[in-house]
Amino acid sequence: MGQEEKVILNNVSGFGEFGCLTGVMGPSGAGLTSLLMRLGAETRIRLSRDHKIRSTFIGHNEKDFLIMGLTAKQNMIYASRLKNSDLGPEGQAFDHQMNVSAIMADLLMSDTMNTRADRCSGGEQKRLAIAVELTAFHKPNLILFDEPTTGLDSNVAEVVIQCIKSLAQKHNICIIATIHQPNSDVLQMFDNLYVLAKGGQCVYFGPPVHLRHHLSSSNIVCNENQVPIEHLLTIASKGMEDTDVIQLRERTIQS
Repeated sequence: MGQEEKVILNNVSGFGEFGCLTGVMGPSGAGLTSLLMRLGAETRIRLSRDHKIRSTFIGHNEKDFLIMGLTAKQNMIYASRLKNSDLGPEGQAFDHQMNVSAIMADLLMSDTMNTRADRCSGGEQKRLAIAVELTAFHKPNLILFDEPTTGLDSNVAEVVIQCIKSLAQKHNICIIATIHQPNSDVLQMFDNLYVLAKGGQCVYFGPPVHLRHHLSSSNIVCNENQVPIEHLLTIASKGMEDTDVIQLRERTIQS
């Protein structure tokens, strides 16, 4: 007997912008990680007509990206030497020390550069994994993060997302990240949210501030004491056959 086919992503579309941070959200089984992996594997996509994609995928297990017995700075120097020639773009000697120091400053890690990776906190390891991927002179213009705040408390998660947002703006990078259960402060750091329902259909794409309006325009009541994103995710967990999910999907297509 042949295996039954399972649809993971169903007719999804959207866009990312340079200098912006997009959050991908949804219940378990909505295809969040599958979407990120598909974007990372798709070599034909373009960020615009003039820019070819240079993407990197950072998974939720930051230890996969680090040499735990080395200090944060040693990890960075090692990555910089692997990713760059010893000569700069104009033929001058490439300054790996300066390259590393600048990136660590961007990620608020200057005080931990001499700390061994295995002794860094969870949030510091997350940021170090990000830093390692940014050591190339020609930085990626698309970064895909799978659950960058998993295992972090709300305060540390806020620092990580703020650093990611700053990187997007400073280096004009399109950053897309899956995220679960962010607090309101973290949620508002995202320029756009892309919310998938169980079954892989998009039920919202837009700024966090417009969530309540999106629900009301889809004839879904969201009381003042309800958090719009929590209400939307509860509905999204019901699957594609649910009436509210169908309405949200249709409204998303129209907007």
